[in-house]
Amino acid sequence: MLIARTIGLLALIASALAAQALAKEGRLGNHFSFRYPESWEFSSGSLQPPPAEPDSQTIERNNSVSTGTVSISLHFSSSMRNEADPAEVAALALGSLAGAAALRPERIALGEQGGWVHSLRTPSGGRLRAYALRLRNGGVAVATLAGTDRLVNSSRPTLEAILHSIRPLDPAAAKDAPPDAAPPAPEPPPVPVVPARTLPPAEEAKLIEHWNATLSGHTWTAGRKLWKLSPDGSYEFESVITIAGLDESNARRSASSGRWRITVRDAEPWLELRPGTGEPMFIACSQSAGAILIDGEAARRQ
Repeated sequence: MLIARTIGLLALIASALAAQALAKEGRLGNHFSFRYPESWEFSSGSLQPPPAEPDSQTIERNNSVSTGTVSISLHFSSSMRNEADPAEVAALALGSLAGAAALRPERIALGEQGGWVHSLRTPSGGRLRAYALRLRNGGVAVATLAGTDRLVNSSRPTLEAILHSIRPLDPAAAKDAPPDAAPPAPEPPPVPVVPARTLPPAEEAKLIEHWNATLSGHTWTAGRKLWKLSPDGSYEFESVITIAGLDESNARRSASSGRWRITVRDAEPWLELRPGTGEPMFIACSQSAGAILIDGEAARRQ
């Protein structure tokens, strides 16, 4: 176990060091430029890192050195209104959010003005991170990183270093001038930030207490998802995902376990699941006409 952890730590350190060597320049149309490592390739809006080396646990568990690949794509939007909205970002990067579970977006300090990062779980069990960065000259740069948890984690430091190097281009001069030759554009007016709704501390505590009492100690089912929420704060989660056109034998099953609690965000209750490995998940909870809704679906108590 110690050897495996040491190998994983060394891999993360190697990724962080690689992220510092951004030796090549890429451009997405006349919209923005960026720097990326010599070992990566860029073509038609796609970044391709070199193949990842398999770790010892993967070889031992699968008796194979096949590690899969990550998919990294760059996009530009001149019409995106809210880069903090997962549905709007997914519509540009993926076409829609259908079938994917979105975690709550987080602010991130990348590019010139920062932006938002969105985490999604796809129906196939893969993981996707979508970065939306507001550009100084207008518009939004969107980058998506998709793959298995291990490959996403190993590619993330380098990709975020690449995104930090993004600089907008002047469309009139971008074809012929180097990125730093154009005169600086005037700063656009600040984008208004809609403040999050909050509750007084006493009301927030009462809301958490209510949902703890409602959900704790029961197993809940909604659609083809199951949450077993124990009073000691541990949980077990299972889901079954069917693919249109295929029979039940081809359904995909996933499960996780860890710790749960109720949190309040934007004055609304959320079921927070923190698995043993990976990022936390936030699942909406509500009541309608006396029915409990979890993740937007009517939930039954077992």
